[in-house]
Amino acid sequence: HGLKENEISFTRFYFKLSENFTIPADGGEVQMLELRDGSGKFVSGVYVGFTENIGLNVYARFQDNTEFGTAVPDVRESYPLAYIPVRPGNWHRIDLKTVAHNGKGGIEIWLDGVREGCITNRFTAGKAVRSLYLGAPLVSENVSGELFIDDITVSDSYLD
Repeated sequence: HGLKENEISFTRFYFKLSENFTIPADGGEVQMLELRDGSGKFVSGVYVGFTENIGLNVYARFQDNTEFGTAVPDVRESYPLAYIPVRPGNWHRIDLKTVAHNGKGGIEIWLDGVREGCITNRFTAGKAVRSLYLGAPLVSENVSGELFIDDITVSDSYLD
């Protein structure tokens, strides 16, 4: 709690799923991280999910001031290339940029240094990141295995 309120925030963390990590249901998910604004409202979160024929994958969710919410990358069901697959047993790096600005806000997500998706031009004034929740605050039923999270950094400037 108590992160310095900045219009632009950069969050980075590393995660690894154990070799035996499973999400048995199509559409099941585990939230790894959640960012909230000063009033405790959801700004964005990073999830690992499972989709049949694709396997384990990561994505971000986002909500603006108009209650518009979406996954990033978006149009997931109709565009399979939008899924970001991940492999159990490997460390992966997530970078998330959030912008809290009226009419110009949004988020961007990178996996292992590759920009995978963004949503911009959203009304996010007042949604600067003030707190960070880690450690699977949301888990679908019957998920098994271990999730490791390490080296978490939140900054007001780009993280090399």
